[in-house]
Amino acid sequence: MEKDEFKAMVARLREVNEVVKPLDEALRGEAVRVLLPYATGGAPAPPADPDGGGSDGGDGGGDIRQRLLAERGDGKPSDNALMCAAIWFAEQGKDPFNFDQLRDLASELGITIPARLDMTIGNAKRDGKKLFKSKGGRGSYAPTTHGETVLKTTFGVKQGRGSGAA
Repeated sequence: MEKDEFKAMVARLREVNEVVKPLDEALRGEAVRVLLPYATGGAPAPPADPDGGGSDGGDGGGDIRQRLLAERGDGKPSDNALMCAAIWFAEQGKDPFNFDQLRDLASELGITIPARLDMTIGNAKRDGKKLFKSKGGRGSYAPTTHGETVLKTTFGVKQGRGSGAA
């Protein structure tokens, strides 16, 4: 994808986000699915999976990125960092990520994340429990069990299969 195409897609995704934001929570997912072809300039989305599956997790990297960007847009930098971690979790599963990988992902999405990811990710908590644990060295993190649950419920992602390598 060329840089101009990317910028145009991001602009359309932000337009979709402005339409979807005020909708009732129960309608947002379906609204994004209906509007996603406009945002991406692609073919119509396949019908929603009645079992709640679909292409919003696992190996559907582009789909999950587009959906989350359309739903959430460029929010607070700390929320954007968690969204990047959720995308990593959806694509790579429990494989650890490093800060450069999150920065690259944020850059691809055109969103802002904090400069001090060590503070944001390293100290991220919900209900008094850490969301990420340090893995195998400085700046490498993976979600805790509680963190997995938070990523799944907050961002609507499923655990990806991972590559087997960090």
